[in-house]
Amino acid sequence: MWEPKTYDASRFNDIIEMSIENYGKENDICDSAFLKHQYFENPAGDALIELAVDPENGTLAGQYVVQPAKIRVFGKDEKCVISLNTLTRKAYRGQKIFVRLAERTYERAAREGYALVYGAPNKNSYPGFMKKLAFKDIHHFPLYARPLNLNHMVMERMNNSALAAIATPFQVFFPNKGASTENIVELTEQNVGLFDAFWDKIKDKYNIMGVRDSEYIRYRYMNVPRREYYPYAAIKDGQIVAYAVGRIREVAGFETGMIADFLFLRGYEKDAEQLVKNLVKRMKDEGASLAACVILANAEETKVLKKCGFYRIPDKILPQPTPLILRVLGDDSEEKLSDINNWFFTTGDYDVV
Repeated sequence: MWEPKTYDASRFNDIIEMSIENYGKENDICDSAFLKHQYFENPAGDALIELAVDPENGTLAGQYVVQPAKIRVFGKDEKCVISLNTLTRKAYRGQKIFVRLAERTYERAAREGYALVYGAPNKNSYPGFMKKLAFKDIHHFPLYARPLNLNHMVMERMNNSALAAIATPFQVFFPNKGASTENIVELTEQNVGLFDAFWDKIKDKYNIMGVRDSEYIRYRYMNVPRREYYPYAAIKDGQIVAYAVGRIREVAGFETGMIADFLFLRGYEKDAEQLVKNLVKRMKDEGASLAACVILANAEETKVLKKCGFYRIPDKILPQPTPLILRVLGDDSEEKLSDINNWFFTTGDYDVV
């Protein structure tokens, strides 16, 4: 048996303990510094956390968490929440904790003025969202990738030095052409303030897009415990005209330089191409054997990635699907929100990368 409780600070260590029990100590959400940052240092607001507690012994049985975010919807700034870190303790599974806590959280979010909730669930939780929580699947994202070091890729997958040597000459088909570093800078505390002017110029490039201002960039990419991101920008006349963020992580057994976010002002495609080439080179120098990006096929940014040697991976060989699911909480039209052609979305808009 269990009963619902809204989170209070006395339960923080219980959340960590339950996460370790499920994932082991090495997962990010099992680290107190990372979780405090993710839940309570977000400029968009503290996480909304609902808990299931066993009334007999006080054991934490499960949690449902949504993270606030700011989103630009057809020229208007709104609030939304992102579903993440759902967890039910093994001994309490089958007691409808996931569904009941989720509904309780959405009711609370609606009362507090959040317009929508979205998520990118894994294949285990996806059915529950779709069948029991009235979400709408609006898209499954493609993956674009390009090899950076075929020798390393073969070693990572097969641990065979002979095959790696055979693969090396084929790297010529995936050249890592150098790019000018002029006007390309890494974002730091000294220059991230320029991002607000960039966001003001680009905020209506797409109809629906998560807000990317300097506060967001600091929170999401620059001050995150445990994770190292590579945030870069192209500068023209003292202003940002394009930006991209990378992070190296293991994907399907490969050390992969994931491009977590990428945007540029119209008219600056060449600068954006130069930016991507520099970011990819940085990640290769840091040990990535493959570069990849999850992004919408019809985005202008995707065209630039293709010019930089990225190819769409066939859906049937993807390591895992990346769905975008949506539930409207406010008064906005579900029809316009669920049309993926209105969106700009990368893994930076979620916590996958």
